[in-house]
Amino acid sequence: MSTRPRRIGNAGFTLIELLVTTIISLALGVGGVLFFRTQVRALADQSAGLDAIEGARAALDFMTNEIRRAGTNLGGWALPANYCGAGISQASSANALTIVWDGQPAITYDLQNGQIRRAVAGDTAQTLVKNAVGLSFQYLRQDGTTAAMPGQCSLVTTILLNVQVQTPRAPSTSTVALASRVALRNNPTVLGRLATR
Repeated sequence: MSTRPRRIGNAGFTLIELLVTTIISLALGVGGVLFFRTQVRALADQSAGLDAIEGARAALDFMTNEIRRAGTNLGGWALPANYCGAGISQASSANALTIVWDGQPAITYDLQNGQIRRAVAGDTAQTLVKNAVGLSFQYLRQDGTTAAMPGQCSLVTTILLNVQVQTPRAPSTSTVALASRVALRNNPTVLGRLATR
């Protein structure tokens, strides 16, 4: 009996080469699809993060501009009851701030149902930003220490605002936190400090 090796014809090599090529192509295709999905997900996360930053920044800037004006034109009108000299309501807390200026209706900022809202007395509240998870106010005296509300309302010269917004419509959720320090330019202590410069 002869033990000569059997020869595989050209068709055998072609079939093996075709099978190896198919497996390599399939692996490359799966890798390409996974890479594409990863890039699309990263782009969606980045876009949602930018939307959250933009919304938080717009709300923070809007509130900062209005809070800075609290107590304006006290010579032309009298502060309502329960407001201190800088136009801040003594009912303001760590999570809500009410201000008034120039005889206008009171404006309240608060967080409800995931929305930072601006409510003018007598009107429907307007949404400044959605997907909010945090809004806080810290009231500071001239020396930078925390003022106890409502007892030290008249000593408040600066308000520290903190806004937290979650990324909307993102594959992975993250939170954007922004802060701003607002000097109450119509507080008599701040006015005196500005006049000496």
